[in-house]
Amino acid sequence: LEGCLLLDSALDALVVGGPGNFPALSELDLSWNHISDEGVRLLVASPLWARLKNLVLGGNPLTDQAAAVLA
Repeated sequence: LEGCLLLDSALDALVVGGPGNFPALSELDLSWNHISDEGVRLLVASPLWARLKNLVLGGNPLTDQAAAVLA
C-alpha cells in the first residue's frame, strides 16, 4: 500500500475484522501515505499487530509519540 495516500481511517479495513481479515498478512508497507500517530496507535491496538513481522512506515507524518507506541 506504498504511496496510496491512505489516511488513518483507511486502516479500519485492515483492523476492524480482526484476525479474520487478511489472515495471511504478515508484512505491511504503509510508506508514503498520510498515517499519523493515531493510525499507529490503532494498528498497534489491533489483533493484526501480533501477526506483523515487517511494517514499513517511512514517509508518513509521524512524531516521537508514534515511535514510543511502536517501542
